[in-house]
Amino acid sequence: MENERYCGKFAHSEVGDISAPVAIKNERGKDMIVVVRLKNKIAEHPISIVEDYQELREQTLEKKKAEKFDKWIQEKLDKTYINVREEWHNCEFTHKGWVK
Repeated sequence: MENERYCGKFAHSEVGDISAPVAIKNERGKDMIVVVRLKNKIAEHPISIVEDYQELREQTLEKKKAEKFDKWIQEKLDKTYINVREEWHNCEFTHKGWVK
């Protein structure tokens, strides 16, 4: 997850602190500048289903959605006519099969 890369930048912050602007990419790859206010701080701990249920649930759902989407893309690639211009043939595509 993109946000996790920046957690270390705020490790020494206190609850209520506001960060300096930080450049990130959002989930669509768009560059953004964000300012973060630390609302809550949880001490580092071993993962626990009781304490971390919501985070585990969200990660599991995101993984399942991504797997289902990948499967859907692969099914559609086999049945859909796709014309990729010659100059794009050397690009590295996330899913294989765009260039036939």
